[in-house]
Amino acid sequence: MGLKRSFIALLAFLLISFSSEAQRRRTIEYSGFFDSYYFRGPLNISIGAGIAGYNGDLCKIFDCGKIAPAFSVGANYKLWPRVMFGADFTYFKMKGQDNIYPNRNLSFSFTGYEFDVYGRLYFIDDVIRVARDRTRKPKVFKAFISAGMGGLGFTSHAAQNNPYTDTIFRIRRVYPQYTVVFPVGLGLSFTISPRVTIITDFVYRITFTDYIDDFMIGKNDGYGMAMIKLQYSPTMPRRHKSRKGLPPPEQYEGPKGTETWKNKKPEEKPNNNNDTYELPPENQEQNPDQQNQEENQEQNQEQNQENKEDNSGWGN
Repeated sequence: MGLKRSFIALLAFLLISFSSEAQRRRTIEYSGFFDSYYFRGPLNISIGAGIAGYNGDLCKIFDCGKIAPAFSVGANYKLWPRVMFGADFTYFKMKGQDNIYPNRNLSFSFTGYEFDVYGRLYFIDDVIRVARDRTRKPKVFKAFISAGMGGLGFTSHAAQNNPYTDTIFRIRRVYPQYTVVFPVGLGLSFTISPRVTIITDFVYRITFTDYIDDFMIGKNDGYGMAMIKLQYSPTMPRRHKSRKGLPPPEQYEGPKGTETWKNKKPEEKPNNNNDTYELPPENQEQNPDQQNQEENQEQNQEQNQENKEDNSGWGN
């Protein structure tokens, strides 16, 4: 009942988010932590299919001899550069038989309903320029890692085959059929168009129950899923073809970034290795040209004085 409510809550969240996202205009933002410009959003809706594998007391992951299907529906939203948050609802089945100790003749069948929230961290992201004439094409392949938390509700039925009578004994146990899970994984996204993306990922679930296989033998059981998802962005703007004959775009004159430790220029330090010392005026040696100029001035003054004295005597 709780998982059904979670699924209904997810659908309501998708409808509300889609209506609000369709009315909101995308604006460019700047992240000081990542030192890059980015567009927040858009809201992405995904559907996926794949296979689920059990890892526990009877056999290891993808080694139980039977392939079980898994289906998911979900949504995610880009909140910061390279960071995306989302939620998924997954329905899956698992089957297995005892491959560790075959003489026990144990087998089980499992059906699970999982609801989880997660975060993704992409290793690379699209480069967004502020100037319109410096845009770049989006990245086609982008790898990411993911982690989250969720809840699992399940039903599991174990059986034991009697080798002497070839009959199967059903085993019934009473235990909580729900647990908390922590999904961790990695994946790769492939961009087909601005609105369509293909995602492949493998996510392993850490659980807190030993009854995935309906047996309590030792450690807690776990399971993993390999899935291919089709992601659609209904509010993403379509890419228009460039038209010829249009004038070139205007050059952007606004702010081009914030100074960070990456682009901060080192401060120029004063040169303390200058050992020159300026002598006082009385101890400084005069320039030879300047000294000759002063001697010529003194000679001219003496000659002028003699001429004045001669002229004064001639007049008497």
